[in-house]
Amino acid sequence: TNVPVVALVGYTNAGKSTLLNTLTNANIYVADQLFATLDPTTRQLELPSGQTVVLTDTVGFIQKLPTQLAAAFRATLEEIAEADLLVHIVDISHQNAAQQKKTVLETLLEIGAGEIPIITAYNKLDLLTQEELEHVRGNLENQALLISAKDGIGISALLDTIGRELFATYAELDVLLPYDQGQLVSLFHEKGHVQKLEHTEKGVHISGFIPKELQAQFTPFLRKAHKVK
Repeated sequence: TNVPVVALVGYTNAGKSTLLNTLTNANIYVADQLFATLDPTTRQLELPSGQTVVLTDTVGFIQKLPTQLAAAFRATLEEIAEADLLVHIVDISHQNAAQQKKTVLETLLEIGAGEIPIITAYNKLDLLTQEELEHVRGNLENQALLISAKDGIGISALLDTIGRELFATYAELDVLLPYDQGQLVSLFHEKGHVQKLEHTEKGVHISGFIPKELQAQFTPFLRKAHKVK
């Protein structure tokens, strides 16, 4: 369907499944243990802007993964490389948070996902003392977010950031493409994100998002267009 894919990544037990449950009411098994999630779980998510994305919870990363498990997890991890955007969940309450974050970023490079846009969300701020929270806020890097997947804190800001990062280089289009413009229909499917498609007497009615550099090709068939905010 060419709907954008957002993958939740992070060290094991960082709170990815809890976040997926909070965002989509997915009822994924959650436990305070290693590898509570072994298989990717995918759910549809509608952003506040009305844009639809696919959200995938992936297996947790771990430092020095045992050799006998590495091959089994490799195929699962490689699915991450197909995502349009990564949300890196970091357990900010963990004493080794910095090392865990480093491990995840190194693993992403190993599986060919190092170039995918990434949002960093520091999770479990509900476990921090006020002093610890103030320290974290004072040292927060640009674009990073503080959230509590368990309590729903910071979720609205996270959703807004996902929408902004996914569609920053896209224009929203509503076009009616005559049936002799099959190449544009194919181009929309290949390069854009189709939100709605309908076959009418006059042509193919498509609404969705297209890279801004391709927008001019669809202008003659425009029904409605505006920049994505």
